[in-house]
Amino acid sequence: MGYEYFFSYARSDCDADLTRFSGELLARVGALRGIALADVGFGDTGSVEPGDEWPSKVSRALQDAKLFLYVRSPYYFTRPFCGLEWRAFEMRIDADRTHRESGLRLMVPVNWIPTDGAANVIPAYANDLQYTHESFGPEYLRRGLSALMKSNDQGPYRLFIEAFAQHLVKLVKAPYALPPVDPAPDVRSLTSAFDTASKAASADKTLPAPLRPATGRIPRRAFFAVAAGLHADASAADATASAWGSFVDAYDDADPDFWKPYFAPHTYELGVVLSKWLSEEGYLPHAIHVPELVGELRAVQRSRDLFLLFVDPWSVGLPAYKTWLEQYDALANLNSGVVVVVGPCRLPAPQILDGLDEVLANRRGGVDRDAFVMAAAPEELEAVVRRILATLRARVSRSRAGGPDKLAGSAPPTLSGPSR
Repeated sequence: MGYEYFFSYARSDCDADLTRFSGELLARVGALRGIALADVGFGDTGSVEPGDEWPSKVSRALQDAKLFLYVRSPYYFTRPFCGLEWRAFEMRIDADRTHRESGLRLMVPVNWIPTDGAANVIPAYANDLQYTHESFGPEYLRRGLSALMKSNDQGPYRLFIEAFAQHLVKLVKAPYALPPVDPAPDVRSLTSAFDTASKAASADKTLPAPLRPATGRIPRRAFFAVAAGLHADASAADATASAWGSFVDAYDDADPDFWKPYFAPHTYELGVVLSKWLSEEGYLPHAIHVPELVGELRAVQRSRDLFLLFVDPWSVGLPAYKTWLEQYDALANLNSGVVVVVGPCRLPAPQILDGLDEVLANRRGGVDRDAFVMAAAPEELEAVVRRILATLRARVSRSRAGGPDKLAGSAPPTLSGPSR
């Protein structure tokens, strides 16, 4: 038996309110259907168990789920991985064209933040999908669910969640059931349903011209991605695990953002401490999935915000990361910087540099060489983050003022220190 629904959302929209809504919806649909919560909805974090292969489980869930719920917002339609999830479910509808109208009803929007004022263009076919109903209440249509949940009056929110859960149950009990595509496609192999631009990287890895920031705005947000493997990846490398022991424990079961790059007493989770440092610098922090790098980077460039990629040298050797980092490396971007965190993975320096040259050669020696930093000691990392933010901020300011794209005379800063 498949999931009742697949829950698709942009990570930038994922706050305490969205987490609360997804949990309460899960519980209410489970109660109405009389089934275990584990069988109700699939999300890309809580539904993935330690040791699971994340992309393959997402691919299977998109074929087995009865409904596709997506959190409609201006952010959602700019996120490449959301577009991949959309496309994987849409393929099932395309494969059964005799029931296309019935299939389209199984793609159910949640009006999280109204898209009327979105800077990006919302795909026309997304506007064709009905995202409101009279039983959901007028405030939901006008203000969106996110605003309802922040209101002191929780009545409209309670009205919506009961009506919405009843609506989902009605859909899953309908006579028509959408068949899966067999064999199930790997979601990473698809083209995003929202992708109308050409591919970033050509086969010969020729660099395009640097993307120019839009004028008239100073950076307000700082996006970051952590290119680190998971616990299962490290555990599978038996030779590495036996050689370095607790090196394996540095990796989280399900989310690279919670990688711990250093041993005690500096056992902080990278994504958590990065959010703190970025906030202290006056930026609103946003985490990005590494598979979404290329699309996200273009959106960040257009918005004049900043982006930092944090790289674990050991994880560079993982096949999926090699592909994603090569795609990222093929983009010339003036708002972006790289921090290589040389933590518990005590690889020899030449081996680290060889691995980085294989996937990030342009970043090390091209337009971004003054924003490519290696940090070894935990005491250095905070200073490195603040320094690279200043470098990127200066680039944006100079571009905004019509000056050179890069700070003249900058040498690649490399910090050294004892590995832990």
